[in-house]
Amino acid sequence: MTTYKQESEEHKSTKSLDAFEDIFERAQHNRKTMKQGRDAVSVFRLLGLIKDANCGELRKWDKIP
Repeated sequence: MTTYKQESEEHKSTKSLDAFEDIFERAQHNRKTMKQGRDAVSVFRLLGLIKDANCGELRKWDKIP
């Protein structure tokens, strides 16, 4: 026979596990988004569309190819 206290403890552990899984999934999503952004920045730098400090002039293009 389970008591109310035992059920409450089980609910707490399930709730904290769900919260951890949500945080982990958000972290994974953020990591993926940051990697995509980092890759995009490296491509734009390679094309000369983003200027770093002491890098000279940017290329003048009407639109991104």
